[in-house]
Amino acid sequence: MAPLRHALVGEFKGRTMRQDLTPIAVYDRICGPVLFLAIPAGSELPCLLAGYERPEVVFDFARSEEPGTERLIGDLVIPPAGDSFFYTLDIDGSDNHLVRAGRLGGPPAARTLAQGAGPALAWDASSASVLFTVLDEAMSPSAVHAVHADGGPSRHIFTVESDSEFADVRTSSDGSRVLVTAETHSGARMWLLSAADQLLPLEPPRPGGRVRADCWAGYAAMICSAQGEPDRLYTTLSLPGAIRRPATWHRSYEAAGGACLEDVVCADGHALAIERAAGGQRLIRVELHGQRAAPVEFAGATAWPPGDPASIEFVPGLRQRGVTDISRETWQDPAGWFRLGPGDRTARPARTGGDGSADSGTVPSAEMDIVRLKVPSAGQVTVPLTLLRPPGRPGPLPTVLYAHGAYGVPLDPVYMPFRLSLLDRGVAFAVAHVRGGGDLGPAWHEAGRGLRKPAAVADYLAAARYLTDHGWAPQGMIVARARSAGTAVVGAAVNQAPALFTAAVLETPFLDCLRVLLEPDAALTGPEWDEWGNPLADPAIREMLAGLSPLANVRPAGYPAFLLTAGERDARVQVSEALCFADAVRSATTSARDVLLRIDDTGHLGHSSVTADFYDEADVLAFILDQLGLAGCQATDV
Repeated sequence: MAPLRHALVGEFKGRTMRQDLTPIAVYDRICGPVLFLAIPAGSELPCLLAGYERPEVVFDFARSEEPGTERLIGDLVIPPAGDSFFYTLDIDGSDNHLVRAGRLGGPPAARTLAQGAGPALAWDASSASVLFTVLDEAMSPSAVHAVHADGGPSRHIFTVESDSEFADVRTSSDGSRVLVTAETHSGARMWLLSAADQLLPLEPPRPGGRVRADCWAGYAAMICSAQGEPDRLYTTLSLPGAIRRPATWHRSYEAAGGACLEDVVCADGHALAIERAAGGQRLIRVELHGQRAAPVEFAGATAWPPGDPASIEFVPGLRQRGVTDISRETWQDPAGWFRLGPGDRTARPARTGGDGSADSGTVPSAEMDIVRLKVPSAGQVTVPLTLLRPPGRPGPLPTVLYAHGAYGVPLDPVYMPFRLSLLDRGVAFAVAHVRGGGDLGPAWHEAGRGLRKPAAVADYLAAARYLTDHGWAPQGMIVARARSAGTAVVGAAVNQAPALFTAAVLETPFLDCLRVLLEPDAALTGPEWDEWGNPLADPAIREMLAGLSPLANVRPAGYPAFLLTAGERDARVQVSEALCFADAVRSATTSARDVLLRIDDTGHLGHSSVTADFYDEADVLAFILDQLGLAGCQATDV
């Protein structure tokens, strides 16, 4: 299958050439050019670049570290002034990060300030220190420490209160404040760090299950949510006065009609919030003085079809000049980099083409038809199903069906060049937005969390049956696919109805759910109880997990073909789960289909190398095409 594998990698590379300068983070400081983190053409690791039209490399992370090692950059902070910057680096894929310091325009060598850290970083201007999260014995970020920019011993700032929480830390948009968070998979509490290392609670005017805030030039905006109540955006023009006198928070915006507010940033005189409703996401601008709110439009060379859902995210970094960087993409088009200035009502492309025209960084695409379906599922619930198909191809097509269904993570429109290689060969790609994800807001997450986790399995099976019953896919020509926590949902679905699927791809799979969640000292088990429930404390949770766990429920049946992938350095999911599941299926299956394993030395997030990730994905697609009888089919043959 090597020829097909190499052909697929070539297709992936050809479709990603225009995306190289879409930023991972942007640092808009008052002095000097705008700096941004991106992966230039021909690079495997991000570089720190300066300037828009002709970006110059300021720091090359590939040159600063030992060649031949896995290197995953977790976070990067650049102080508002000076030439220092700081980043976290995972050198072996194990989620155990170093805190490193470098200099802009200086030598490629970087120095280590701390070890045993999580990915998150923040800059504390009041003490010229870097704040980072500290991993406990279970590899969970459970505390926040600070270390001076010049080095020395670290000092303790904060520790979470329970095993279900994990710590996070970030810098405010203007670089002047540090925000500390204690999060679970279903909620968050937040504090503002004072100059004396004291934590000042950002408490909403009402009890809230989730808080998200940002600060800029002495004022702040805060999203608050509570179950059964609409999400609200509060603003204040007085920090830290609002902490001492909660009445100084003003309710500036309220999500209506079942919508929810997902993220917020402050800029010069206004706040921006990402709002999610049934039709997708939109960006809301709230004027802090007049309390007016209005949607933000997007302009540029690429025109999205009216009503076509898009994924909107704030690009992290530093916004000292009050300019907000935004990423927006669709199923068809790569992420575009947009900027919104203090007085703007329309976000415009950050870069221009060689002729001076606006260039959003996207490539307009007509390489797929997008079909949005509504699938009836258990409990009289309707589940969204997005179907991506080759253009102008009516009738049933072999289909890959993907799902996640955990942690409230939405499966938003994201451009992936890999899918187009399937579509070019006559294979459709479907995304089941099952309960447990965040596709329809926090209530959708709650509907598939804890004891309700089996609802996500029911939704996935309903989607698979809908595709065949309504003529979108031939009987027995659906390939199940999931990653990480999503494999528990999809693996359980395959156990319950193996005849629905011709093959299944389970990557870094969580398949031994009950055993893992019964081990309180295992990596990340404590925080996972918030999502799955605690079987040590609740017999009903234990019974549910015993019936859900894919490994515990393998039975004699005609199983589909399997490809399972795992990494020896994965600190979240043990390799043994994939090995034991493969052994169980091989012993129980009454079919003669392949049960394959691919185990490498990576961690949970895969390789740091773009090319290595391309070859991994080519393995998966080659397996899928082989099981569908299309391994010899070239893209031009269809």
